[in-house]
Amino acid sequence: MPSTPDEAAPSTYVEPVTVTAEAEQMYGDEARKAYDEVSRLMLAQSVRREDVDPRRTTWSDADLFEGLVGHFAPEVQADWRRTVGRANAGDTESRHVVDLFRLHRVDAPELAMPDRRPVVGGQVLSGAEVDVADVPAGADVTPLEISFDHSARLDYVHGRSAAPGRLERTMTVTVIPVGAAETSAVATGTTPPDPGTSWLITEYEGTSDLSFDDDEETVAAS
Repeated sequence: MPSTPDEAAPSTYVEPVTVTAEAEQMYGDEARKAYDEVSRLMLAQSVRREDVDPRRTTWSDADLFEGLVGHFAPEVQADWRRTVGRANAGDTESRHVVDLFRLHRVDAPELAMPDRRPVVGGQVLSGAEVDVADVPAGADVTPLEISFDHSARLDYVHGRSAAPGRLERTMTVTVIPVGAAETSAVATGTTPPDPGTSWLITEYEGTSDLSFDDDEETVAAS
């Protein structure tokens, strides 16, 4: 058992998901596995230490592809690459879109990373539901729609004081089995699915908000 906070691992909690009867009837246990894949992606890739350093100011396109595009269907990969390019060119709306899957550019240079403990103090996924989605025109595979809330605590410091940040996301993603995405792929040069990936994201939407509130001050970030 850890004896000090520095020895303790960041806490992670994934609330049990609700799978609708329609999704269970169509996909059985695979519907729950689809959510498991999405939840692992969010926990591992969307709030990374190297990306949430408030004093970091530059990212390459590859920095914002790594670990993500192998979970996207080919058409979403192409859109993500365009979005990342616009974000790195300074487009604020595109930056916010990138933040849905990879929080970056924390605009609070007066804050610093903690020296001896993880900056990500804990993550929670809650309110998750898996349901069937509408079948797109011309498609022969029924997608699954996965909705969930994602929160994380970021343990920054300001001088000698704690300056915790709170990330709040509300997400909805649509996924289809890898095989269905592969048969519809028309673009060349796309990244193949990551090893062990069974579902690919075909659509996504959501909100992502990072706020700070400590005893001394409130610091704005985007």
